[in-house]
Amino acid sequence: MDKDRIIALVEAEIMRKLNRAKLCGIAEVAEHLEVADALAAALDAYGRTPDWTAAKRLVLPMTLPGLNDYITAERSHRQSGAAMKRKWQRDVALVMRRQLRQPLREPVIMRYTWVEKNQCRDKDNISSFGRKVIQDALVKDLKVLRNDGWSNIDSFSDRFIVDKPRPRVEIEILEAK
Repeated sequence: MDKDRIIALVEAEIMRKLNRAKLCGIAEVAEHLEVADALAAALDAYGRTPDWTAAKRLVLPMTLPGLNDYITAERSHRQSGAAMKRKWQRDVALVMRRQLRQPLREPVIMRYTWVEKNQCRDKDNISSFGRKVIQDALVKDLKVLRNDGWSNIDSFSDRFIVDKPRPRVEIEILEAK
């Protein structure tokens, strides 16, 4: 079997593992992503890096509270909002820790896909608190970004989808060029 054929097979297996990771629960996601990382390392040994390695794909198999929930917590007691943010930031960091192990090359572009079980919540309500928690987890807990300011995050975009049986948050982090 020639080198190009092996590379094509390995690239196909990587994409299969990445797609499988999107369909799994939290325990299996890390396993599929680890296999994809190992296969990517094998490609590096051949001296060829696939195009998508500059992009990191993260999956949070849960929905995050909305901005309205955070505002309600803030108004109920002066410490409730801070406690709520700390809790969700810690939970998000725990999930992302196994999926993201190396510092990111800054500046980055972040693409969020918010997958909800229905269309009850407003789009800005869904994404506002979630983006804040995710970006703070990347900076403060995981330390893969130095900061979440203008020079570190070039831009971000939001997309919204409904998937009743599997609500989640998908994050794609790309290097800005």
